[in-house]
Amino acid sequence: MIVILYLLTVLFFILSANYKMRYLKRMQKVKERKVTLVIPARNEESNIEEIIKSALNQNYKKENYEIIIVNDRSEDRTQEIIEKYEKKNDNLKLINIKNKNHLLSGKQNALDIGIKKAQGEIILMTDADCILNKNWIKTITRCFYNENIGLVVGKTEITEEKNKSLLYKIQVMVHTILLEFAQVPIMFGFYTSGMGNNLAFLKKGYFKIGGFEGLGDSILDDEILVRGFAQNGYKIAAAFSKNATIQTKPMKTWKDMCKQHKRWIVGSLNIFTPSGLLALLFYFVNLYSIILIFTKPYLFLFKLLGDYLLINYLDRKGKHILKISDKILLSFLATFYLFFIETVALLNPRTSWKDEKYKLKRK
Repeated sequence: MIVILYLLTVLFFILSANYKMRYLKRMQKVKERKVTLVIPARNEESNIEEIIKSALNQNYKKENYEIIIVNDRSEDRTQEIIEKYEKKNDNLKLINIKNKNHLLSGKQNALDIGIKKAQGEIILMTDADCILNKNWIKTITRCFYNENIGLVVGKTEITEEKNKSLLYKIQVMVHTILLEFAQVPIMFGFYTSGMGNNLAFLKKGYFKIGGFEGLGDSILDDEILVRGFAQNGYKIAAAFSKNATIQTKPMKTWKDMCKQHKRWIVGSLNIFTPSGLLALLFYFVNLYSIILIFTKPYLFLFKLLGDYLLINYLDRKGKHILKISDKILLSFLATFYLFFIETVALLNPRTSWKDEKYKLKRK
């Protein structure tokens, strides 16, 4: 029964594609508003120029948007590179952080400082290792088509690479599946989480919900923001269109990928949140599926079919990087990989990001 329900859930996500077109029609052409893009950066000398260039090259009036880069105690050339661009661009501002905030995670603190200095009425968030579509600001701000919308969840894709290894393909699929399970429920009035490197929200709403200080320390700034806005009466919107999509770089090693995915799970494993319940549901579905392999292997085929249909659907509407053999392999690996990562996160809920250590807080 559990596996059949999973298969039906996958079919629901696939069939909801038609509804997306009607949902997108609500995103009317709206007047340009003052916005601020906040980018936290820590030891990003190899990435920072690309994000600055794509941020400055937006198809949006320069007088209507500013870029604030918060340099969080970098020990490399990050500050030097930002200063070079700051001198040439009036709408680019650098803020340097010298001390750690013990009440917030490093990234939360950097974002909070940038938001408090922002002049825009809409705050946009991304990461220093991303590349923005030139129409990104214009597209994502249109999603605030009525005053009840407080936050918009955008899409993030893994940057295209020539060497499409299994490691690369797994990351593409994990990113795509997570976004699908975050965005599709939003269309129907529910929420789970988002991607912290592609979020937009009302500045006044941020302060109304207490900011990060009021929401509390979390390694997942996206999940805690989405939850905070939703629980305070704001509507959440999803930006599905291609112009609302940004690129992020893949992890280069299996170890780094597993650490990244474990960090996401550790940040979401709270049974009192939608993302936590979803993570635990997936865990038990995968556990039950593995048991079926040894007890009723014919039922495991339904789980395999569900994963295949989902991966095939997402690949066809996305990058088209998978062969049939890839889809079959990834469908089979999905159950074991997700079960392994979640088990590791449950047994050892400690993780790190930018040399800072975190532990799951069970509230």
